[in-house]
Amino acid sequence: MEESKKVFITGTVIIVLLVAALLIYFLVISPARKVEEEPLKVEEIKPTAEAERLGKEEPHPQALDVSLKESDQRLREMARSLSLHPQFARWLVTGDIIQKFVATVNNIAQGQSPRPHIDFFKLPEKFKVIKKKGHYYIDPSSYKRYDVIADVFASLDTEGCVRLYWLFQKPIQEAYTELGYPGQDFHPILLRAIEELLQVPVIEEEIEVVPRVTSYFFQKKELEKLSDAQKHLLRMGPSNVEIIKTKLQEFYEALKK
Repeated sequence: MEESKKVFITGTVIIVLLVAALLIYFLVISPARKVEEEPLKVEEIKPTAEAERLGKEEPHPQALDVSLKESDQRLREMARSLSLHPQFARWLVTGDIIQKFVATVNNIAQGQSPRPHIDFFKLPEKFKVIKKKGHYYIDPSSYKRYDVIADVFASLDTEGCVRLYWLFQKPIQEAYTELGYPGQDFHPILLRAIEELLQVPVIEEEIEVVPRVTSYFFQKKELEKLSDAQKHLLRMGPSNVEIIKTKLQEFYEALKK
């Protein structure tokens, strides 16, 4: 079946659907171009003096006074040390980072595919199925296409990523208002999005799919009933799903503090 099969076509969709990728691409992406290594400013990566004084009474750092318009460059400057994985610094730089992050999380929280919000990542290989006695199954080799995504995600500094999230609350809330939710807190939406993906099962056995005119469907009803967001994560394969869910659980626990 050709790559145009809509349900399985895109690494782009997978990237967007994972809060993993949200924190990789939309909160912690490094520039693809070479930049001079500069030490991070102390005031940008450490709690405020007041927060240090309060100690455990301060659950997260004070938000930076940065506008949505200024946020892209500030994020890139502050994200260099979050992963040592070589692929982390090579991924494409995208504009409107916060806006895409917020829109993506909002869609995932509703179980929807946020595909319209991203177009900057494509997988080099095609999705494959194998045929056995008239039935189609996902070819396990297709899962390997996503190994690098899971590897980079697992390499991220959880505390560092969550810290950036709190530091950039002002532009995040600004973007959420622009999306059509004035006066509403974005944080519960992020938690809901992670909860949505944590419900994805780890399927070790072969997964049967049914070819249609322009797409594949899961043969098992319980899998086909999953939300679009959950299906995209499921198609990364059991090993990658487990890696992603483990890291998502770390983010979830850190974000709830």
